[in-house]
Amino acid sequence: MVKEITPAITSDKPKFLIEAADTLRAISTLLGDYYETTKNIIRTNVSNKKEKKLISIVAEIFIIDIQLRGYSREYIRYSSKIKLASRLLRSNHFDVIEALEDFFSSFDRDIRTYSCIVKCNGEIEAIAAKAFKMTIVDKPEEFKKIDLLDIRANEQNVGSETSLERYLLVSELKAKDPFQARERLYNALNAQNALRQFLQHRSTLSFARICLVKDDETQGEIRVRDPINVMLRGQTQKSLTSGFVEKQADFISAYRKLDEKSKSSIFSAVRYHKEAMDSLAVENQLVDLWAALEGFVPQPLDASPRIGSVLDHILPAQTLIYLEKKFSYIAEGIQRVGDATIAIVESIDIPGSFVRKTAAIILCPEFEKSLNQLMPLLGGSPLLRFRMFQLYEALSTRQKVGDELQRHRQRLDRQLCRIYISRNTVMHSATVHSDIDILVENLHSYLDILVNATICIAKQSAGRTNINAVLKILSTYEKSYLDMLLKSQKKDDPFSKTDFGDVFFEYANPLLKSITLT
Repeated sequence: MVKEITPAITSDKPKFLIEAADTLRAISTLLGDYYETTKNIIRTNVSNKKEKKLISIVAEIFIIDIQLRGYSREYIRYSSKIKLASRLLRSNHFDVIEALEDFFSSFDRDIRTYSCIVKCNGEIEAIAAKAFKMTIVDKPEEFKKIDLLDIRANEQNVGSETSLERYLLVSELKAKDPFQARERLYNALNAQNALRQFLQHRSTLSFARICLVKDDETQGEIRVRDPINVMLRGQTQKSLTSGFVEKQADFISAYRKLDEKSKSSIFSAVRYHKEAMDSLAVENQLVDLWAALEGFVPQPLDASPRIGSVLDHILPAQTLIYLEKKFSYIAEGIQRVGDATIAIVESIDIPGSFVRKTAAIILCPEFEKSLNQLMPLLGGSPLLRFRMFQLYEALSTRQKVGDELQRHRQRLDRQLCRIYISRNTVMHSATVHSDIDILVENLHSYLDILVNATICIAKQSAGRTNINAVLKILSTYEKSYLDMLLKSQKKDDPFSKTDFGDVFFEYANPLLKSITLT
């Protein structure tokens, strides 16, 4: 039944989409209410301290399920941090089942009523205040933690550069959790401003990006920031602040070697990317990013669907950098633990960067002794340890690496189809899917990787080139990468310290940055 859904969605035809929806309903009926079953499996296996792989898989199912029940990703992270991670960091003994039950209780709640308050300037007409259940006051008395709104970071606001002196209270917000209530608050504020701008083409209300949310039943209060711009998700302080001069030089070098049509395409992508960065509406971000992507890749040669051409051109670059990203994440986690873990990785007898040595210590049996020294030091980072086990299990031979890369391509294929359908839904029916923020985050990553890969190849060109030629080169590298893995006579042999670099295609991969021999 699951296999029937992908081709139906990819076709993008109404009757097939309806059929896919009915198939999903059938699957839902067959599964039944597995929420309690999922929790019981987690309880049992955590108590037995076994089956870590099973726990991970079931935990992922649990997280997906509670998201489908209406809880926000931020609330899930918040509950995990407060009720699970914080107990681990204290390093003292605690009852694991008690901690799990406390965590599970965070998601056994019906819709609640919240009140939210935010600093503001401006006025609201009486009829709008009544419609949106808003009140502007000078000295609110309903909130005990009102001083939390006076932190200087609060002065970043929308609609005004002046300081904010008054308070706006929005009551009777129905939501599953305080972060969702925050969304309801800002939706109401933006709706009020949108109405005023439509009627008078000006905004009269400016407001802060931090608010205080109170549960009307428990009277508990929590200070909540406005969520980070989706376009900045996945970015680190290092990626945002380092390497600008080098990146700019690479862009200029590549730009000079492109023909006029390709120059126009790459700057069009950059401009649409800027519009997405500047926008606060995820719908606009999705449309702008898709326009950047579709305008960047060449048009199909025949009457085949446009989405097929986009997939053909975007996937090779994603494949070539996929495993470097995986091991870079692990390497950064090991470095954050401290000097002792760094020293163990650096001590292994191979040349290269820290990321390359991290891959070697995980994949090569020769470094088992060093790995056994490293793992106990990562006891405070169980997720990091588990991901290291996962990587070894998925990448211990060339055959497994090739299979993993092909699975990754399939996942990207499905996600890009979902993005395409979501973009069409926004454009043609002004309807927004509930997970649009995730789609925007993913699409932004895909576009950045594709454009940066094009720059990387174009700057190395001996003469004039174009985007289509560069994308053909990337496709050829990807095919060679997969053939090297899946057609090797040693495809079922474990890696050694002399050949583990094949996992990255390191001797030919033009996109590698952190996997170096020096």
